[in-house]
Amino acid sequence: MVGVVDSAYHTKYTYVDRNTGFDSWVDLCLLSVWSDLATLYSEWISTGVSTTSPCGVEQFACTDGTCIHGTQYCDFITQCPDASDETTCPTTCTFQYDTCGWYEDSPSDGFDWYRSRAYDTQQYPDLAPKYDHTSNSIYDYFAFMMPIGAYASSQIAEYMSPTFSSAAPGCYLDLWLYINGIRPYYLEIYLIQNETETKVFRTVNSLGDRWNNLGIGVGKQTEPWKGAINNATFRLVTVIGLRLPKPTTVVGPGRQDRRDILHTQVHLLTIHTPMTQVVLEAVAGDSSYGVIAVDDITFSPDCLASTSSNLPNAPITTPPPSPPSATPHPACEAGDFYCTADSKCLPSQRVCNFRNDCSDGEDETKMCVDTVCDFENGTCGWHGVYVDTQQRSTRPQFVWDRQQGRTTIKGDTRPSTDHTIQTGYGWYLFADNSPGSHQSITQISTPWIGQTSPNCRFEFWYHMGGRNLGTLQLLIQFQNSTHVRYVQSGASGTEWKRAVIYLGYEQNFKLIIQASRGRSYSGDTCIDDIKFEDCAPPVITGNDCRNDEFRCTNGFCIDKKKVCNFVDDCMDNSDEDHCDNLIGRCDFELDFCGWQQESGDEFDWSLFQGTQHNYDTGPNIDHTHRSHTGQYAYIETTYPQQALYRARLASPSIKGSSIGCRFMLWYHMYGSTIGSLSVMLRTSYLNEDSGLQLLNNVNITGEQGNIWLALDETISSGADFKIVLEGMVGNTYHGDIAIDDVSFSAECLGGGNVPGETSTTAPPPPKCSADTTLLSCHDGSGCYHSWQRCNFITTDCTDNSDEFNCGNDCNFESGTCGWQNSKIDQADWKIAQGPTPTPNTGPTSDHTLGTSLGHYMYYEADGGYTGYKAYLQTLPYQNSHENCQLTFWYHMYNYYDMYNYMGTLSISVKYGNHQSKEIWRISGNQGDSWKKGTALIGRYEEFSVTIIAERGTNFYSDIAIDDLVFENCADEDYVRPCDEVTEYECKGEQRCLLRDRYCDHRPDCLDGSDENDCLVNTGDCLFDTDNPYCDYIQMKDDDFDWTS
Repeated sequence: MVGVVDSAYHTKYTYVDRNTGFDSWVDLCLLSVWSDLATLYSEWISTGVSTTSPCGVEQFACTDGTCIHGTQYCDFITQCPDASDETTCPTTCTFQYDTCGWYEDSPSDGFDWYRSRAYDTQQYPDLAPKYDHTSNSIYDYFAFMMPIGAYASSQIAEYMSPTFSSAAPGCYLDLWLYINGIRPYYLEIYLIQNETETKVFRTVNSLGDRWNNLGIGVGKQTEPWKGAINNATFRLVTVIGLRLPKPTTVVGPGRQDRRDILHTQVHLLTIHTPMTQVVLEAVAGDSSYGVIAVDDITFSPDCLASTSSNLPNAPITTPPPSPPSATPHPACEAGDFYCTADSKCLPSQRVCNFRNDCSDGEDETKMCVDTVCDFENGTCGWHGVYVDTQQRSTRPQFVWDRQQGRTTIKGDTRPSTDHTIQTGYGWYLFADNSPGSHQSITQISTPWIGQTSPNCRFEFWYHMGGRNLGTLQLLIQFQNSTHVRYVQSGASGTEWKRAVIYLGYEQNFKLIIQASRGRSYSGDTCIDDIKFEDCAPPVITGNDCRNDEFRCTNGFCIDKKKVCNFVDDCMDNSDEDHCDNLIGRCDFELDFCGWQQESGDEFDWSLFQGTQHNYDTGPNIDHTHRSHTGQYAYIETTYPQQALYRARLASPSIKGSSIGCRFMLWYHMYGSTIGSLSVMLRTSYLNEDSGLQLLNNVNITGEQGNIWLALDETISSGADFKIVLEGMVGNTYHGDIAIDDVSFSAECLGGGNVPGETSTTAPPPPKCSADTTLLSCHDGSGCYHSWQRCNFITTDCTDNSDEFNCGNDCNFESGTCGWQNSKIDQADWKIAQGPTPTPNTGPTSDHTLGTSLGHYMYYEADGGYTGYKAYLQTLPYQNSHENCQLTFWYHMYNYYDMYNYMGTLSISVKYGNHQSKEIWRISGNQGDSWKKGTALIGRYEEFSVTIIAERGTNFYSDIAIDDLVFENCADEDYVRPCDEVTEYECKGEQRCLLRDRYCDHRPDCLDGSDENDCLVNTGDCLFDTDNPYCDYIQMKDDDFDWTS
């Protein structure tokens, strides 16, 4: 930075902006007495600094002695190891719990400031902040000015601070500012002193999609001064992170020069009067495309609050949920809870776990949610319920509200009676669509829950009335992630309906019930009678287990029938640790695991993940992972299926000599016209279905609720058999039936031979388990090495099972073919038929069949933010030929292409530890038709392919793909080199062995070279006939001898 003297009291500085490279000028007014300014800065810096501190004058001393720069004190970013730079701050407002005394000057003019969150402003995805500034969270609050819409140009909205009685020289105001859009507003900040307004800040123009820091000094000075300052050294007045080209004249309210400019005015003022307020004034511009927000407002300690104020009463708000705070006690570890009555410490997972671990129940009465809540006497520990009805009338918003049915008026779509006592005087929660806007969101949440049992279920009753409703969701939130556990969309009729969600064993989480508004104002979402059922974790006593019980690793005893049922009943997963080798066990994550489609039915079972495109039927999540990314098997009942059509899925063959054999599965039957699910025993394929009968009369008919249910049946058969699962279509398409996590008990013996099955002439399955590097072909035709899995070569197994679900050629008619959604992106690819949910974007038919019945994969842009990405990836492939390429068909269309809403489709290759390499890319609107693409892959080793959809600037940017084909990728001449560190290469063949197979006294190489040249150590003995005992000797003082 170079200084040039301009006058006695001014200096101009020129600098090069690091982001743009442009030269910029900043005017900085120099005070005649520099010592006064230094004194003010030192007074501010000295806040919290000990006089004996080893830190410098411009540094802040953390409580633990660490020194940080003074400008890092109270900037809402923790710098001290003990966080004392943020916990010893002056008066601040993060808007997390209320508005801290800030209020709207004219609350009824419709042009107002709101306390809001990024989660509540997603209807403005390209304008509103994506996170608050305090905690960088979508769930925490800031003050927000809605988009102007139809507001008249120059209309004013004023946000008033609390009143301050006086100010010492060190008084300053610090805040974080967000202004985004096209000519949205101009923002001015005033001081009001005895009805006299003094402007201290003004800005015109968008500041971009980021939070910007602004500091305004209100110190003891005799003359005001002004300047536009960027990255100033002094914290008294600073604008951080803003680009400041040459100042440009502002002409009229809300108007500006078209160049990228920012105009500011900043004043240092003396407060002469005993009553002072700060005003944030937003003036509407001449565009409806803009928002403004503020967060983290700080008044320094030298700004003294007045004891008398003309402020209105602060709004009654409910603080957001927070983890249970442990009672500090020297005997407890950090994070533990101290039971006062018992003088003992509890870990955090035993607090708020629905069980009294303290003798007086202290651990369940502080900050915990009630087990049952009917809302008759309050909200039972649920946070986020709007309770101030008077304020609601003056500031309407889309919120959960506690109301009675008798308060309904003509035209309401919510019920006139509650569910509990079924009268108009009963209470329930409801979210009214009227004051909200499309995709507005409101939530209630529990406090943190320490732990639940493996059998825990969550239940509530809901009522969704009206048209064009949004969704009702149950979310489970952990410290670092949030997952959907339940979704209900659209109207539910005129009656209350029951929802039951299986939670199972979880630790340190909270539940969130979320309602989103649909496109119409006519609609209400209501809930009542919330209940946690069977959620108290079992007590581990350490007693011996009974003969019919399984002892878990942690000492807990469970019923042996619960072992290997895909549920963590032990709470340490030890009951599911050794189950992978059981016959017929399948979670459908990759394929059907040896279960086969039968040929005597009308259609087949399919694999799917997440919610079906028809929201009124099918599961929202799988059972295995309880996630919308997990897969399950289901029957799709839309056209061309017809009533009474059947789909049959047959298990591997099991010997009839199996005693005590049991079959288990989880099933889901939700929809108004569910057909039936039958479990059948097949002992023959001869004479059509004469060898097929119901197993134990298991024929489940009709809707069973939107929940996964367990089935456990004992099988008794004198002949070899298969289990056949038959799903039958009901009267309409609201009848999808799903199954997941099927398994047989350890007593079920594989290798049966059912007469007439096509595999009866096949050779017996090879014993591949003798070599840990060998895997079995599904049809039993042979073995293949793990390094032959996913190598594009189709001759390793006669049924090509070594290439199943690698992320293969796929038309998506029978699932995803192994292509998987990433766990680290912001959105997912989904399988769809017909048009996508958002109009004017996406295809109306697939590419394979060219009809609305065909399937394709697509990314739904509605609900995300600009730049959100969805990754669809293969499993790791072993190697590829130099001519390898991926051909595919893609669809990228938006009706409003003049606005360039469409995003980007790209393909990349990730190999080894290298960064991903992009091999194909296209952006923008490509028209309403399928286009062919070709991505050259080339030669790689240990690589995966990823297809990436990036969201455009709004929800008219759906991207679809279909008919993926790998071409010229198999390399028959490829020789895999052995890893010198972990593997041994056989000398007479091109084969690699794991190092632990080398010199293990058993030849694994065909020429036995792995057992040559082995060192013999003391104590080594093969117990051969030549020298059966080596150097070992029989002891004389025992009862008998060892024999060879």
